[in-house]
Amino acid sequence: MQCPMCTTQTPFAKKAVCRSCDYRFGLDPTLPHHLTDAEYLTLVERATSGGRYFFTQNQLYLYYCIERMPRNTIWPIAGILIGSLGHYLAGPEVAVMGAVSVAGLVYYGTRSWRPPPRVVLENLHEDMKAAGHPIKRYIEKPLFEFREEEKYTEHLPDPLDIEHLIIVDRNPLVDLLVLNDFAKHSKSLIISQSGYPNYVIPIAKELLAKRKSLTVYLLHDSTQNRIAMKRNVAEFTLLPTAGHPMFNLGLEPAQVVYMKHLSPIQPARTKYGIPLDSIPYAVLETALMYSITRGVPLLTGFAANGFVGRKP
Repeated sequence: MQCPMCTTQTPFAKKAVCRSCDYRFGLDPTLPHHLTDAEYLTLVERATSGGRYFFTQNQLYLYYCIERMPRNTIWPIAGILIGSLGHYLAGPEVAVMGAVSVAGLVYYGTRSWRPPPRVVLENLHEDMKAAGHPIKRYIEKPLFEFREEEKYTEHLPDPLDIEHLIIVDRNPLVDLLVLNDFAKHSKSLIISQSGYPNYVIPIAKELLAKRKSLTVYLLHDSTQNRIAMKRNVAEFTLLPTAGHPMFNLGLEPAQVVYMKHLSPIQPARTKYGIPLDSIPYAVLETALMYSITRGVPLLTGFAANGFVGRKP
């Protein structure tokens, strides 16, 4: 195993310690995730865009699958190499047959590949933490509890500057957007449809009461459609959203079909129902800002960011 601190190679052993710098290894690469500490930290580096953003396990999973997805260019290269070797050793007929057979087998292997289950990444941060290496910027659990109000409010714009109310369908999306200062950049108040965090409700109620033209944005995964979320928000009596314009910022399964960069997690296997935070944060932030400022669907925001194309 390569030490992520000094790059020294150390033989694998449970609870191994680098023989050069005494780094204590946290991960067992013989487990189904097959990750060493160095490989895991490389995935974290990608998920955080070089330490810039907070991230969730869904975002880490995307990069994990990207690293394991077979490259489509492998099968023709394999065919060419075997064909050339066969021609040299046994003549053109054998070369053609061998090249076609090998290319077919490799092509079948790449097409039949399936992403590993998400559970293989569970508890890796706990293993690293136990070894003395807590993962920075990882959103492990809901952060903004009653006692953590200051952690939320320090990321908010001034109440007088708030122009939007964004209601998300899952608590972790609140953490992701607020910790990465999307609330401040977009001049938004962000709350989940369950009322998390609860100390934001009085601010939201005051805004809705004073500004009748305030638009309510509904942000949801492609596992929940806009009609269902609109109904849930309407039934959520803590927020007086009646009479306010509502704009759908969520994804629909039919839209995920065209999001070519998600092919490593093969969203078709879940009927294109994906968590919104499966998307790299920098892309998600740009698309959201584009959609809010221009009043266009979220898919248009992704398209403007180059994240949409033909179905893979």
